[in-house]
Amino acid sequence: MGKLASFQADFRRAIHAGNMPKNLQEKIVEDALSAEARMHVYQNNYHMTLVSLLQGIFPLTSAFVGEEFLKGAAKLFLSDNPPHDPRLERFGEQFPGFLNEYPHASDVIYVADIAKLEWAVHELQHVRALEEGNEAVATHIEGVTLNPNVRLIQSDYPLIQLWMVGMGQLVPEAVHIDAGGQTVAVTLDGFEVKLHVLTDEELET
Repeated sequence: MGKLASFQADFRRAIHAGNMPKNLQEKIVEDALSAEARMHVYQNNYHMTLVSLLQGIFPLTSAFVGEEFLKGAAKLFLSDNPPHDPRLERFGEQFPGFLNEYPHASDVIYVADIAKLEWAVHELQHVRALEEGNEAVATHIEGVTLNPNVRLIQSDYPLIQLWMVGMGQLVPEAVHIDAGGQTVAVTLDGFEVKLHVLTDEELET
């Protein structure tokens, strides 16, 4: 690895880790700002940008748990899940799974499923647009191959009603968590993303 590539790799690790290795400190010019202060600017911008990105992808999740809660969860998620793809529209796919295991989300038992639904909508709205002209990747669920413009979200909770609460289309009192689970199909129809609750008959076909 060349000197520039080595420096870039060290700098990237330092931005993510939030520290200032001595070998980097010696290579950063100091004037009005110290090397640590300069690094802190980059680290702060890095975290703020990605946390803000997650807030934009998961606004309904934020509505259910609160903005500060989501910020805290996003920061912790980021520490173990840095982006690996330069296309930031793809960042956040693992966030619903993180929320499913996040201890502080245990009082909002359905929030991970809300996040899964939001990611499916985001993916069809934005990520698929990046793949135009390329071969679309089909989704596989329990041995069944789905149309690449379809996502299925299975939940133990009345997911579509919870979605409607988050969208302001239902009052919270109208939803009962113990009403039973739902499987929601998220489909891309032209340029429009649609949600549809599958019936028992549809699930059996």
